[in-house]
Amino acid sequence: MSSLHAGRATAAGIVVLAAVALAARLPALGLPDLAQAEHHKLEAVAAWRAGDLIVDGEHPALFKALVLVSTGIGGPTATALRMPSVIAGIAACALVVLIGRRLYGPTAGWAAGGLMALGTIPVGIDRVGKEDAVMMALALAAVLCWLMAADDPRWWLGAAAFAAAAVAVKYEALPLLPALWLAGRAGLGPRAPGGLRPLALGLAVFLAVHLALNPLLLVPAQWAFLWDFTSSLLAHRPPADGSIVPSRGFAAAGELHDVKPVWYYALYLGIKAQPLWLAVVAGGVLLAAARRRREDVLLLVWGIGYTVAISLVPFGFARYLAPALPAFALLGGAAVAWALARTRRAPAALAAGAVALAVPLALALPYPALYVNALGGGSARALHWTPDDAGGNLGMTRVVAMLEDRGVAGDIAVADPTLVRFLSAGRLRAVAAEGLPPEPAALRSRGVDVVIVQPSQSSLGTRALFEGLPRTSRPLLTVRVRGIEMVGVYRVGGPAGSAVSTRTPPTMRERGKRDDKAGSRPGMVVNARPTTTVRAPAAALRTAVSSSAPLPTRTRDASTVEASAGRRAASGTSGRSLTTTSPGGVTPATARATPASWAPASSDRTTRPRIAPGSSRTSAAARATA
Repeated sequence: MSSLHAGRATAAGIVVLAAVALAARLPALGLPDLAQAEHHKLEAVAAWRAGDLIVDGEHPALFKALVLVSTGIGGPTATALRMPSVIAGIAACALVVLIGRRLYGPTAGWAAGGLMALGTIPVGIDRVGKEDAVMMALALAAVLCWLMAADDPRWWLGAAAFAAAAVAVKYEALPLLPALWLAGRAGLGPRAPGGLRPLALGLAVFLAVHLALNPLLLVPAQWAFLWDFTSSLLAHRPPADGSIVPSRGFAAAGELHDVKPVWYYALYLGIKAQPLWLAVVAGGVLLAAARRRREDVLLLVWGIGYTVAISLVPFGFARYLAPALPAFALLGGAAVAWALARTRRAPAALAAGAVALAVPLALALPYPALYVNALGGGSARALHWTPDDAGGNLGMTRVVAMLEDRGVAGDIAVADPTLVRFLSAGRLRAVAAEGLPPEPAALRSRGVDVVIVQPSQSSLGTRALFEGLPRTSRPLLTVRVRGIEMVGVYRVGGPAGSAVSTRTPPTMRERGKRDDKAGSRPGMVVNARPTTTVRAPAAALRTAVSSSAPLPTRTRDASTVEASAGRRAASGTSGRSLTTTSPGGVTPATARATPASWAPASSDRTTRPRIAPGSSRTSAAARATA
């Protein structure tokens, strides 16, 4: 009876923890300003519906399948795009509790779960429609099964199955199962069953589950993406355009580096986590280093070892930290349990700790990516410590809607041209801002009509333009979020005119075609056709700048932005526009527009593909044709 009562109490506690985690992740989840590369998932899902399976081919199928289901149920909205990550983040909180209970006991498990549920960094990562949160949850399930194999070796098959599912979300999870095997051999956890038969059975389970969840691996066209992507990692080279090298605080007081410094993630943890979260985790690391028990060494190798490994990659994003966060939370939970065992006021201390985490998080929402703790100088230094991939595009939805309404026909220079082309449904022609000069005359000579300056995206390649142009020109539109200037729009185009480009965007099938002579070599160029530039309907603009801003749905032949989210899209689309309904959008009150004469200049230039961070040149070129 006591065991049954304890099980019910644990289940009830997990339900409460899940509710807290959900409440922390839901506010303004439908914010229409898509984070870095989120639109690639929407493109891939729409391409699937159109019969094209190779879009976003450097990633496996499972996460895209989850987005396909979520957008099918909730409509192709930003909320539906991000919901799989939110659910996975909540599941990760529960799994951390269960793992912590096995390693250190109930108190440590609940404290670790609370650190995952209320930490600004875990919450920020879980609110992005990318693979990392789902991969983390499945990896935690594999770790839990591995620990349970100490009671029954058959749980090793569960570990193999969940590890295979994690790899079906993101190929970076491939080392997980070998790492668990090595940890068992090193005495840090249960050893794998000996003998050839158990090993063969485990590998068979891994392969069967993975191919069932990632059947695209059987499609030959996927291997071109994977080969190029892996080659770029092995060559240890960042994109040549310098688009992912920070030039602000994360690169040592503004100094430029040719790659991200190895201490990037350590600094990120130090300034982006709440002070209490950071202090508890640091205490857990010191305690584990002093005790050096088996579970302590396991978590130190897990958290610190993984962070060091990703720090050696020349490019990276905050969400890459996701697999290390549970280890740090568990170390923090162990420190909390150690401290509470020496006090008589444990419940009061836990309650005070929860409040100390919840208050800064509540103040940071719905923009946790802008949060900077006191060590980093607070929110006033948010742009010095460049916002991560989850917050760098805040304000872009309104900017793109304004540009459509003005009927810009020339090139638009921007940090991420694929995002502009997506948000405008292919109606705006955008080029990468990397390497462009800051002088208006030089920009005009290159066919640039408009420059979108995003201080949060200042990089080795954009620094000269983003810092030089504001010194000589006056912005036509400035978008601020919580007083922070996130976007400035500058017109550098030629004399007045009325010409508007009306070129047709390529079909989804054409996007996937490769140059016959190019093969799968890095730097290959696909059939990149010019995109369309047309004037958006005024009704569509009014809807786009509201807190329920529609975003386009990628199509086979054309894309449209509806004036009303309640109507179906025009023939040739996937049926609905991408609409967000949460109240966190950038409203007109957050933007200041400066009147100016916009003269669309005639131009016949083709778009220049941008090599997306962490992606292959092949896949980036395919995306650029959208």
